[in-house]
Amino acid sequence: MTSRVHPGETPASYAIKGSIEFLLNETDPLAAILRNLFVFKIVPMINPDGVSRGHFRTDGFGKNLNRYYRDANPVEQPAVFAICQLINYFELDKRIFFFCDYHAHGSYKNHFFYGNSLGFLMQVESRAFARLFELNNPSFSYDCCDFSQRQ
Repeated sequence: MTSRVHPGETPASYAIKGSIEFLLNETDPLAAILRNLFVFKIVPMINPDGVSRGHFRTDGFGKNLNRYYRDANPVEQPAVFAICQLINYFELDKRIFFFCDYHAHGSYKNHFFYGNSLGFLMQVESRAFARLFELNNPSFSYDCCDFSQRQ
């Protein structure tokens, strides 16, 4: 699953667009393997009201949606609430292998991941995925990734 929140994160928009184009490429054997092995759930923009109002980090209510994943209100943060419900639904029978929230940052160059601080094996898998991503994407920076408990 992937999503993007902040309209001002142009590099994140570029990266998610590239990811979608790659996954839909009918001539790329790697994309075909991934499509055969996994089901991708992609939510390219969860803040259309903020974008339409020209907000950089906030929605139409002036709230930063990234701050509401723990207690999203279905009326005030409907997109975040829906994503949380979707994650909970798929997680019931352990069908989520990976969740990625595409980001860009004003003080970092390149693309990067904010990852969760997970149990050892899952943490190794998350970090290995980021390393592989860096090897295959010259505009991705593993050093800018953050897998801390804070995230």
